[in-house]
Amino acid sequence: MPQKHSVIVITGCSKGFGKALSENLANESCKVYIGQRTNSLCRSSKDIKFLHLDLCEEASIETFVDCILKQELQIDALIHNAGLAYYCPVDAFTLKESKELFDVNFFGAFRLTQLFLKQFRAQCAGKIIFISTVRVADPCPFMGMYIASKTALEAIAEDWHTSLSKWNVDVSIIELPALDTGIDIKHGSYFENSANPYLPYKSTSVKYGSIDFVIETVRNTVYASSKTPLKIACSTSRQL
Repeated sequence: MPQKHSVIVITGCSKGFGKALSENLANESCKVYIGQRTNSLCRSSKDIKFLHLDLCEEASIETFVDCILKQELQIDALIHNAGLAYYCPVDAFTLKESKELFDVNFFGAFRLTQLFLKQFRAQCAGKIIFISTVRVADPCPFMGMYIASKTALEAIAEDWHTSLSKWNVDVSIIELPALDTGIDIKHGSYFENSANPYLPYKSTSVKYGSIDFVIETVRNTVYASSKTPLKIACSTSRQL
């Protein structure tokens, strides 16, 4: 199982939780490879390597994986943190927007995992962590399409949790609460050229979770010496 000085791959670390997590792991002497779509403002260091990764593009995903596997003999953990977030009614999405959401939140994570699995099976060890949301179990209005993408992600994670165990590959889902990280919340544009019948959206009071607690939960999952639970809900620290 991953220990300090491990090689860890994380997607989506330009800001917020992902950025804090990658820095935390690097401070513990892990070598962290970060995949993100834009990296013009990010500088690689001894322990953090920024690589271009567009989860909507097959060629970008393949190049990202090839680059890492040419440099590393073993990958200890793969953390799927990249994601798009929308807050709007389901029918406010254009078809293009809904496809992009699923490309980033589901299909990109699926393909990236698929390409790394040959290495994980060969080394008979490793951890794969899918960052999801507590809203999968507790849906709310105006997040239906986002929740659908995360529900699909959890479904394949559950499948891999069982099917990859014969190679000692540990798969976990960490369900996050709302975090005040400055992430860009998008709104569907289907109604841009006509009146949006849903406006104004009803404002809701959001109780944010602790970023430090979430980072600690992910770290504990990465470093666990024994098999971890399939699902870990950060909002209550309840293990399912």
